[in-house]
Amino acid sequence: MTILARAGRLVTDMRKMYPAYVTKGTQEWEELYGARLNKISILQNRTNISELSGGLTNTNLAIDTPQGRFVARMSSN
Repeated sequence: MTILARAGRLVTDMRKMYPAYVTKGTQEWEELYGARLNKISILQNRTNISELSGGLTNTNLAIDTPQGRFVARMSSN
């Protein structure tokens, strides 16, 4: 798992540009990656997780927290 790029406006724009590629909701992402994300203190109080399109070999997630929005790049391995 590669963390963290502080996301700016691009995250919101990507979700709007490619909504057909966004496949899961927050609860599904929590089930898949919640335990890993909890290991990173700034991501523990997350309010939303959504997929970003474009990852060919990784899953890219936009993670909203009270401190801001971050991007997690989850390896397919």
